[in-house]
Amino acid sequence: MVYTENFIVVNLLPNQIGMNFLYLILFSTIFAGHNLHPVHVSVANLEWVQGESKFTVSFKLFKDDFQYIINSTYDTSIDLFANDAEQQAMEVSEEIGEYVSKHFMLTVKDNPLLVSKPDNVKINDDSIWIYFSLSYEGKDIPAMATIKNSLMMDLFNDQTNLLILTTPKGVRGFRFNTKNKSTTVKF
Repeated sequence: MVYTENFIVVNLLPNQIGMNFLYLILFSTIFAGHNLHPVHVSVANLEWVQGESKFTVSFKLFKDDFQYIINSTYDTSIDLFANDAEQQAMEVSEEIGEYVSKHFMLTVKDNPLLVSKPDNVKINDDSIWIYFSLSYEGKDIPAMATIKNSLMMDLFNDQTNLLILTTPKGVRGFRFNTKNKSTTVKF
């Protein structure tokens, strides 16, 4: 089978035409209206805001996957493909904040800096961007922290989450997956 944007193409051999036709009908019914994408990846940007004693974090996720996880986890019915998708997302901002706080955590000196409600949500073609602020009680950037990022790993076992960390010392990148859900960084 070959996955394309909207269809599953089945290689047909003469003795398998009937069975493959049944598979095609089955998959078409199951995935009707959904874009299949074989890559499960998110991108997060974590940045220290000098002078405001806070971190900002933004997440870019496939909106069909995120819609599914929020609707199925919290019994909501947001439609991130609708014209008012950003408004719908903000209406379930508590649920979004709860989901993200379960799967993303920045811990400084054994104190987790948890996200709550998103500051903002933006919808693009196939993605949703979710923006949060994380308050920190110190004036200066902490010396080190532990970052956990397991977003969407409860849905996809092949999920990869990329994180771009921006601090006064520069920009670094990290990769998280089901085998590596957290890392400790020195700022």
